[in-house]
Amino acid sequence: MDKDINCFVKYKKFIAWCEIAALLHDIGKLSSVWLEYRRAWQEKNQPKWNYYNDPHCNDFFHCHDQKIASFNDLKNTLQQKINSTIWPSESDYPYPSELDTLYIEKIVNCHECCSSGKPFLFQLKLADSIDSAYDRNNPLFCREQKTSQLFDTEVFGHECDKKQSKISKTLTEADYAELYLRGVPPSPHPVDFNDIDNKRIKLYEYLNTDNRLGKYLDNPNQKQRLKILGAIRAALDYGMADTCRPGNDTTLWEHSYSVANLFKAAVLRYIATGKFYENFNDFRFSIVGIGWDGMSYLANVPRLNDALGRQQVIYSTIDKVRENLEWELPCGSLVYWDVNQAVFLMPDGLDKDQIMSAVKPIFRSSTNCDLFPKIFIENDCSSLTAIIKVTDNLRKKRHIPVNNFDKYDLDNFRKGLETGSDLCKVCKRRTVIKSGLCQPCIDNHDNSAKESRKKRTTAFLSEIVRGNTIHNSKRIALVAVHFGFANWLSGRMHRTMMVTEAKGIQDEIANLGNINYGKDGTGEPYSIIDNNRKEHRKNWDKTYNYHKILQDMERLLDPPSSDQYIDATMFVYGSRASKELEEGVKRFLTSRDVLLNQFNSDYGFLNINSIKKENLAIALCTKTPTPSTLLDTWHAPYRFLKELSVPAHGNDNVQKWLEVVEKAEHQIVECEFKQDKDNITFGFPYKCISPSGNRFEAIFFSEDSTERNDHIKKCFVIEGKLSKIDSGQEHKIYDTEIPKDNPVFIGVKMTDGGTEEYWPVREVLLSPDLGLLMVPAEHAFDVATKIERKYNEEFGKVRGRLSMNIGLLYFNYKHPVYLVLDAARRMIEGFEERDAEEFESVVVNSNPEEGTNGRNHFDVKIQGTGRICPFEIEYKLGDGETDFHHPYIYTTAENNRNDSSFFKTISWENNELCGMIHFFFLKKRAPP
Repeated sequence: MDKDINCFVKYKKFIAWCEIAALLHDIGKLSSVWLEYRRAWQEKNQPKWNYYNDPHCNDFFHCHDQKIASFNDLKNTLQQKINSTIWPSESDYPYPSELDTLYIEKIVNCHECCSSGKPFLFQLKLADSIDSAYDRNNPLFCREQKTSQLFDTEVFGHECDKKQSKISKTLTEADYAELYLRGVPPSPHPVDFNDIDNKRIKLYEYLNTDNRLGKYLDNPNQKQRLKILGAIRAALDYGMADTCRPGNDTTLWEHSYSVANLFKAAVLRYIATGKFYENFNDFRFSIVGIGWDGMSYLANVPRLNDALGRQQVIYSTIDKVRENLEWELPCGSLVYWDVNQAVFLMPDGLDKDQIMSAVKPIFRSSTNCDLFPKIFIENDCSSLTAIIKVTDNLRKKRHIPVNNFDKYDLDNFRKGLETGSDLCKVCKRRTVIKSGLCQPCIDNHDNSAKESRKKRTTAFLSEIVRGNTIHNSKRIALVAVHFGFANWLSGRMHRTMMVTEAKGIQDEIANLGNINYGKDGTGEPYSIIDNNRKEHRKNWDKTYNYHKILQDMERLLDPPSSDQYIDATMFVYGSRASKELEEGVKRFLTSRDVLLNQFNSDYGFLNINSIKKENLAIALCTKTPTPSTLLDTWHAPYRFLKELSVPAHGNDNVQKWLEVVEKAEHQIVECEFKQDKDNITFGFPYKCISPSGNRFEAIFFSEDSTERNDHIKKCFVIEGKLSKIDSGQEHKIYDTEIPKDNPVFIGVKMTDGGTEEYWPVREVLLSPDLGLLMVPAEHAFDVATKIERKYNEEFGKVRGRLSMNIGLLYFNYKHPVYLVLDAARRMIEGFEERDAEEFESVVVNSNPEEGTNGRNHFDVKIQGTGRICPFEIEYKLGDGETDFHHPYIYTTAENNRNDSSFFKTISWENNELCGMIHFFFLKKRAPP
């Protein structure tokens, strides 16, 4: 692609429309009628539903939303056709006539049935197909949820029968923007049919109020974009992209956002080259990573408040880079981020230097040159699993000294050195303004202090220690929770989860002839075809295992012309109702070759010619790492960590959930200044001296959210007690950063103002792979134990495949924060190195015993050390049935081949295949 990256700017109005249209393409799934259809369509005597009348894409608005007032008001916007005003007159390509008949409602109705003759709509269909994986593996019909209660889950398989807590807080427009930028899906829960319709109606109301959506499409801008996309996410987060297990692991937002990203990449490619993608196999994109050394930046500070300020700088920088690349240019979409990097999906072939030129000024202004970006681009990608190549390369570059300074950077860097003034003790390179800090570091400090008061937490170590109740301990613990999901982002571990497994195949074959497909064009029921399939399979061994699956693969690779049950075999592994056998075989062979080529592209280290049938079995039977599945791969740990550290549902947070840390109190003091208070800085501790000579430290603040100096009327005591305050008398305060031999005192009349509760726990960092939390030392071990218990409850089905590391660092509250955070940084690097090593082999040391809540308990012996460890694995679904999709374990024991759940998939330790079995079938065995 030889076009300048700025060529997309003049198409922003059209791109904004495409983004909204793609996000709403499956809005019909956010409805009780669609959920009811999915639950009931297979019933043979069900007159209302069948396979071919899915309501979400069959004139959904007209059939199901006409009576909703807010929808009728919004209808004009949804039916408004694109016209030439949305296409720039200076475009290199003529206005596409297809756009004359394209509108959002049509996209909702026709995105599954369009042809290549409608190229823009066809690009959306391709994007939908890529994310749905229907061309690779289909959930078995027998795995559809048919009970009165439907469950959603996450990619790691946890299903919960507890209903989602109602959110009492009404989301504001600012909340919508934050939700889009850093939101997480709700935890797994049973789906509330009535609430689903309410979510859709509330979305209509929001988009319709004051013609909000219409005005945005007429005059799009980033501020409104964040609010509208956040409102869409607030609704779609509670919808399901699929109800059939294991496809119920993706939220409707994750699917719609992924489709919108792919559709946007295809549209941008057309804008740059004038070419459309003609089929799934040709679809390509680039994955662009922008990295920096975030943990070192965060750790190199003297105070907790400074670290919290830098945390906000990192978040703000990611937001600004995202705004620039998603909207201002617009050339990409965010698909992953953490404290050290942000990764974007972009059209294939963009120039690396142009992207660097676009993001470098953001780092200059947002971080004041404290951070410099490094870029890596992986081009010609057909799968988002290439993201791991980007993150691995950025990790290697993370600690490389910056070598891309230009004159602007050098001049800015030298500014403090040339003045001869004192340097800021945080950044150590800018001139001190006051309190020993430069202006950017003062701003960071102030912002974090304001945020702490807003959340009713604290930014001061001396307040955290008040949570210790035994022996008046002055120690604090830093709790580090780190997820190692590199093998999940690469797609390897998704291939250890089954979609089409032996037990399911047996059930699917037994159910042939009992599925309500509806009727074909001649009025003949499609179920007759299934009866024929069942007849053809009746002599086939009913007991399925890996050996039988490979025999099926051999027939699919080279179908005999006289094979009577080839059609039934294709049906089980992915080809649905087909009237003509010859046509069905031809179509399947074409998709099979595409599938194997794609599989070889993703896993080129495997010899596809020597193990072709094994590879086809993996591709057809295991979980395909689609873009939305990879989104959920890091969304789920991020949700887990967020629930540990921020208020949930408006009033609950980790401290209450952990049930180990009580609220603490600090003394509030009314202040009346006797002198000028311009030198007071919010968020900094000031030494206070009472008339009787008592000393304490206090933080000044205002009644409102401005924290302006002329509004400062109160302070709270962070170190010292009420007995040290001479209420009603004038106290002297002085800045602790001014040399003690020349203090500058300010007179303040102080009066007792009561007490205020706060949580003596502080979130230091929160990103998808890492959470840092400071807690009172005496509670740290209990906190870690309960985090582990929560991990076992929510990620227990993938224990041994998704690593979670917990580290505890104990220190005295007077200890410099940079030493604590630097130790944490080095500990986290150790976690990353360990996650990159080979898995440790274990031997099952006891027969599993079924415990409570659908869990198996057994002991394993680690071969390297001989240590025996207890293991607990969840293997039940939300409805109490056995989960045959998620709880598997790698095995090297040859005698496991006889287990019905045995399956060979991609190895965790080398570029070969390795066996795995279901946890439920584990037995005590001798070492291999």
